[in-house]
Amino acid sequence: MFTRAQRHRFLEVSKQATRWYYMNQNTDKQPWGGMKNSSDQGRFVYEYYPAKDQGRAAGVWAQALGIMALGAANLGGKDLNWWERDDSIKLAAKYMCRLQVNRPDKPASHGGFCEHTPGDMHSYPRDAATGGIGLAVLHHITKEDKFIDMAKDFCHWYRDYGSAKDGWPHITYDLEKGEGINANIEPGLESNDTSFIRGDWQAGGGLAYYYLGCISGERKYIDDYFLPLIDQLVILFEKFPYTEPDYGFHGSVPVSFGNDDFALVALLCAYVCTKDKKYYEIAKGRIDDFEKYWDEESGSFPSFGGTFTSGITLKVIMDIEEKFELCAPSEKYEDMIKRIAEHGLGIQAFDYNNVRVHGGFWGQTEYGVSKDRIHHRSTGYASIFYSMLGSKELIPYYHALGWDVPEK
Repeated sequence: MFTRAQRHRFLEVSKQATRWYYMNQNTDKQPWGGMKNSSDQGRFVYEYYPAKDQGRAAGVWAQALGIMALGAANLGGKDLNWWERDDSIKLAAKYMCRLQVNRPDKPASHGGFCEHTPGDMHSYPRDAATGGIGLAVLHHITKEDKFIDMAKDFCHWYRDYGSAKDGWPHITYDLEKGEGINANIEPGLESNDTSFIRGDWQAGGGLAYYYLGCISGERKYIDDYFLPLIDQLVILFEKFPYTEPDYGFHGSVPVSFGNDDFALVALLCAYVCTKDKKYYEIAKGRIDDFEKYWDEESGSFPSFGGTFTSGITLKVIMDIEEKFELCAPSEKYEDMIKRIAEHGLGIQAFDYNNVRVHGGFWGQTEYGVSKDRIHHRSTGYASIFYSMLGSKELIPYYHALGWDVPEK
């Protein structure tokens, strides 16, 4: 699909994006505010506003995404300062793991993740699920079995407490009270009685179950945890067939347009582990609809991070179609991926005098039109996307392939 020169260009994009992560990570070598021995050791930046010289620090899902981006870059190009990324991954893992609740005496919170800092007693379970995915990726990178145990603790919590009785994840969860609600509970945000809307994006958290089944070799995490959630996603899609886009971010609409938080990738995982074509066909139908809300002129998608989430999804389905010989390579998919790749090159920021900017991606905007903040959402997803395009190796993070699926 791409020339050798293009692949090297994409690996360089990924290198600079991951450089933004480890150059902005709080470490004793480069401490935030000049203070060593910080409890924020290993923490990444969530977003940064150059005009104000202000930003926010990462929580659980940002830590996990940074780990995946760094790991993908390691696989994509080991000659690209991999040793710096390796140290960064280890430090990031330590901070993320401190966010996991270790209270066996309190099962309603044990295994879940605090949202931002250790001791936070609120959680967004879909964010926490990215932490669960991150644990599986850490095992993939390090081969340390402790990450399997931690991933099991998370998945048990996610299914038994972080989800409703029907298995669909809560949108918010109070770790202190041990109950899930669908209203704001984060400190500083007033709780209210207005429920968020269940959406397809929540099913993307099922990747934590799928990856755990693969790294543990225990099929139950696929059959008893993952597939029941995906079958509910199928019902949701049947209830809301594509008509016209109902634009809105997570929690405001039932079906996402742009950033579905990898729900379609999870659906494709269901095909890979069952070979039931209904999962593939439903996913393909939805992916074929991408062109109906994709901005062909710019190559961008709606929703925060939607351009790169959609690009990863397109790459995943193309890889699956090739591996299982489901159809001929789609020229439409190839064209969309190429256009996304070109668009992304225009929103990577470079400022050699500002480490908070250099190599990061402008983000948290519809169609990539605004450049007011560097955001890890676009930076992390873009880094994985470009690693997928540039690497000769398959990048398994946010992918259905590259994992050892246990036999049924």
